[in-house]
Amino acid sequence: MNLLVENKPHLFGFILKNGNKIGSCVPFRLNDSVYVITCGHVLYGYNLEDDISSDDTMEVETAYGKYSFTSIISHKQFSTMYDLAIVKICAEHTLDLFLELEFSSLSVNPLLMNSFVLITKQFDDEYLADVQSLSIEKNDVLEKFNSIVKFEKNTFLDHYITAYASDAFKGVSGSGLFYNNGNKIILSGIIKSLETSKINSYATFIDVDLVSGVLDSLPIFDINQLDKDRSVISQIIKDCIDETQEESVSNWINDNSNEAKHIVRKLSALYNEDEVKEEVNKVVNNLLNGDRLVEEWKQNNNSIYKVYEESKYVTENEHLKYTVDCKSNAQSAYRGLLKDHKDILKDSFGGLNGIKVPLRESAMVANRDLSQWLAICDLDFKIE
Repeated sequence: MNLLVENKPHLFGFILKNGNKIGSCVPFRLNDSVYVITCGHVLYGYNLEDDISSDDTMEVETAYGKYSFTSIISHKQFSTMYDLAIVKICAEHTLDLFLELEFSSLSVNPLLMNSFVLITKQFDDEYLADVQSLSIEKNDVLEKFNSIVKFEKNTFLDHYITAYASDAFKGVSGSGLFYNNGNKIILSGIIKSLETSKINSYATFIDVDLVSGVLDSLPIFDINQLDKDRSVISQIIKDCIDETQEESVSNWINDNSNEAKHIVRKLSALYNEDEVKEEVNKVVNNLLNGDRLVEEWKQNNNSIYKVYEESKYVTENEHLKYTVDCKSNAQSAYRGLLKDHKDILKDSFGGLNGIKVPLRESAMVANRDLSQWLAICDLDFKIE
């Protein structure tokens, strides 16, 4: 049996405030004490502005019993900055029930993806789930210590009430994403939030090696050392993916020469000559990626597709031809249009009843639409 699955009852707990469950946590043993790690907002509220008073009864509920808080080790300033918290609990009399863990950041190495396992359950669920990740990525939109982890599309679906993500899975914030390296159990991430739809399930995780500054003796595992034997193969896989994307972009340009010329002409008003080729490739890649998602909506999620088409029509009817005096102003106009279109899509998708469209998917189709408008002359820039 997988070491993580075998030990999962030891790797999960609920935080209780005055007898009510308010979130999840990961218990662990360090030296002769027991601690839990959770999200800062579990303790201090969604906006991290609440306080815990001396009159509040704070406990941790595990598969083996309830344990009172001894003290909150992390300062509130730390929790506000990173949305993490460390709590010492009164469990010295049952040390053997808690495991010693190592702590790391998350790895984006594609060869490790299926080795990360989320252990969690919602408030009213008796079953403690163990769910493999499909992919892990970092991007410029996130804090540098956060990662987006993708799971199977129905991971956070409540089949009984057909609700998604945080609407269905109450209290999963604070659950852990683990990696099993031989006989070691490594905690790599704490779940911060859910974002899901009928297409994919995503969660934002916080790198837990951040807490090394809170507990000095905490064993930190360098996840990058696992890449040493895998890095060459990983690079080969990445190169294959890149080559496939490059080939798709090249084929589209060859098959759509008129549209490609429009894109080149318009981007020449936004970028210097030596930058245009790379930007053209980005635009075409955005178009292809967005087309695949739109087609998926059209085939399998007609309600999302209809709202998307209506929202796109709203922006299309705005004035999309710009006359500016320099490239920087043309770029500002382009960025402003993209932001406005993203906002329109976000607001429109927010009105869907019982369906949530992830922000990443909304951003993807927004980029796709601007790319299409560049290709078919709806969007134009003229420098005078």
